[in-house]
Order: sequence, then structure tokens, then C-alpha cells
Amino acid sequence: MSRNNKLLLIFAVAVFVPVITIWWTVWPILRPWNLPDVAAGTLVQAGQERALAESDIVAINQWLHTNRTAWGVSGEVPPGQADRLFKMKSGDGRVLLLSTWHFRHGADVAGIQTREQGPYRMRSFDRGTLHLPSIP
Repeated sequence: MSRNNKLLLIFAVAVFVPVITIWWTVWPILRPWNLPDVAAGTLVQAGQERALAESDIVAINQWLHTNRTAWGVSGEVPPGQADRLFKMKSGDGRVLLLSTWHFRHGADVAGIQTREQGPYRMRSFDRGTLHLPSIP
């Protein structure tokens, strides 16, 4: 192999390896997440559990469809006990758990699990902007 070919190979490795590594890390955050439509569920808040009304389910489905991107990678650690936990099931029986945390002096956080005790994917929202319509 000639000297020029070796330098070209070193240049290619020096450029493409970091680009591939960064893309591999960022791609799960950039691509839209195909979440199932919720058919039924319950809300656990302050130790009390209640069934979600049809209007709540419509609002959650609409919120999920408008917030399909910018979720972190799978396996993130939640910031503690959730303020609200939405336990939901889709029409085909898939489980979807949506946890929310509201912080007085910081960003609000939402976390989604696609199975019980499964890994979280988290997303931060500006303080006061994480709200699910029609759910008190």
C-alpha cells in the first residue's frame, strides 16, 4: 500500500468513525416514535387510582401523536417517584406507561415505558408546559 493510500485510509477512519458514532447515538432521539393508540387506562396520582374517561384517552392520544420526537434513548433513569402515572393499554393489548414529574425550579419531565418494569425513555419540557389536556 502506498503512502498516499495509507494517509487516505487514516483520514477516512478519523472522519467516518466519529460521524457514525454520533449518528448511532443521536438517531433514536431524532426519529419519530411510533406509539400505539391508547384504548383504555388508569391514572395513579397521590396514591389514588381512577379510570380514564373517553375524553382523557382522546387527549392522551392527541398528546402522544404531537410529541413523537425528542425522546431520549432507552434505559434512562427516572428522577424519582412520579407525580402522575398513566397505565394504559392499546386496542391490541400493548402496554404503555406514561409517568410525569413536575419540578418547582426546573424543567418538567415525562417518561414512557412500553412494558411493566421496562426501561424508560425520557423527555424534558419547559417548566409549566407539560400538561395533558382535559386532565386535572
